[in-house]
Amino acid sequence: MSREGLLSILLIALQLTSNIASDLDWWKTAVIYQVYPRSFKDTDGNGIGDLQGILDNVQYIKELGVDAVWLNPIYPTEDVDFGYDITDMKNIYSLLGNMSVFEELVTKLHQEGIKIILDYVPNHTSNKHDWFLKSLKGTDKYRDYYVWRAGSIDGTTREMNPPNNWVAGITGGSAWTYDNFRKQYYLHQFLTEQADLNYENEDVIEDMIDVLVFWLNKGVDGFRMDAVLALCENQDFADEVIGPHGETNHEKTHDQPKTFEILKKFRAKLDEYSRKDGETRLMIVENYNPDPYLIKKYYGTKEAPIAHFPFNFFLIQNMSVESNAVDWANCINEWYKVMGSENHANWVLGNHDQHRVASRFSKEYVDLLNILILSLKGTAVTYYGEELGMSDSIVRLNQAQDPQGKNVSYSEFLWKSRDPERGPFLWDKNKTAGFSSSLNPWIPVSPCYWQDNVKTQNSSERSHLKIYKEMVSLRKHWTLKYGSIDVVYINENVLAIYRFEDNPTVVVVINFGDIEEKVNLLEKRKSLPEKLYFHLASLNIHVNTTDNKPGLYQSSQIILPPKGALVLTTQPV
Repeated sequence: MSREGLLSILLIALQLTSNIASDLDWWKTAVIYQVYPRSFKDTDGNGIGDLQGILDNVQYIKELGVDAVWLNPIYPTEDVDFGYDITDMKNIYSLLGNMSVFEELVTKLHQEGIKIILDYVPNHTSNKHDWFLKSLKGTDKYRDYYVWRAGSIDGTTREMNPPNNWVAGITGGSAWTYDNFRKQYYLHQFLTEQADLNYENEDVIEDMIDVLVFWLNKGVDGFRMDAVLALCENQDFADEVIGPHGETNHEKTHDQPKTFEILKKFRAKLDEYSRKDGETRLMIVENYNPDPYLIKKYYGTKEAPIAHFPFNFFLIQNMSVESNAVDWANCINEWYKVMGSENHANWVLGNHDQHRVASRFSKEYVDLLNILILSLKGTAVTYYGEELGMSDSIVRLNQAQDPQGKNVSYSEFLWKSRDPERGPFLWDKNKTAGFSSSLNPWIPVSPCYWQDNVKTQNSSERSHLKIYKEMVSLRKHWTLKYGSIDVVYINENVLAIYRFEDNPTVVVVINFGDIEEKVNLLEKRKSLPEKLYFHLASLNIHVNTTDNKPGLYQSSQIILPPKGALVLTTQPV
């Protein structure tokens, strides 16, 4: 081949590489690390985590290798729902810090190449918010900032009844509360103290967009938008259909057509900032609806985009200790199939509303599931502490903080309370796990603190933390960033994930079963070489070499212990 011909081929290859790389914006291959600020690190000894605690530990976050940090609400609040009942959307809650510390945190994260994502709560404010207090008094601009409706008088009892039968999500009671001063009911689809904003009012839309602008100007790189399913209501305000067991589909209050129109306006503002400097401002939305085709609508279209992605809660909603490899493969592949190649995937195993993996499943699942979601194509989201295999804190009823736990019976408390998964981060093995100098943290420390802490795991030869870091590092390799994916079950117990480009192919093999499995990977993928290089293994697989990495595995004779996982490659990585 002539020199010119070789140069031409090289230029074409470089152009293809450039096109692929430019197509994958930062968020598409990112690992997002969720931090619950009250529980990460307390620096002032009051038993509650703060922004300074996050700032002081940016180095830890950097060493994880993650690309972005998502903070749960940091705004002034009455603490009825710990930040989700906001009294001022343009300020910092004094218990957590101040604007100066926040700005320093943004700067520090950006210096380390880490994006920052804030929680944005568009559906409601606290009933102590200035807007609500003005609306209560009927102040002109704010009169219709919230959803106010007249009640009806019962013809028999002469008692005042709510406008309809809508039910609040957390309490299970009426979604309406009567105000004696205004002589009307206001809507609250969650807690009584969380009054729903009225998106029929253009001033509300403008003010909520202005909230986004405020934080974008502070250098924020994106938003996780809370409870967007409840944003708008059907304006006929008719009763919702009640099922035979008292359930409702919320057909008048959830996923209304106007909700999508409002969200498009939020996205348009973020895109306006993205165009200024070429850096995407990320928009993520939260919706637990189990219908994948409805969730798909939250992506919008190419012409009218909404979210960069709606959270994928399928693994949380559908997978359990009862799930086998067939179930896992089907669940993963359904998301890819339904959402389509035009919509970017994301993978979530836990958050501040879900019991931790080590408690919801078991300790044996920690490495398996971290390896799983970090090997899949798409954005991965990690809840703080999952890299350590933290288990839930043990919280007694008389220690309850979460309103969702306080509003259920004693028998339901342990499962429905969200306090256990919000326990303090485990830094070391002292009495409060290095979280606080106070012996009374706001939520008790998880009993696993003596072994599942950062200091112990960093000093161990092998640990959940080191496996997590290694997988995050592997995600930065070309194959996992840009390669194709094939998720298959080898048998009822064994799942295989193939990530492939030109070279090397990465093969993840996971045994979800309770017995040892010997599998032949060539049966499902004949193009694999006869031998594969070892890259990583779950803690329950003994690695017997001085460099911690044995050389080669026979592709036709892979032996996996129960709840074991291997990461193999066709070439050393």
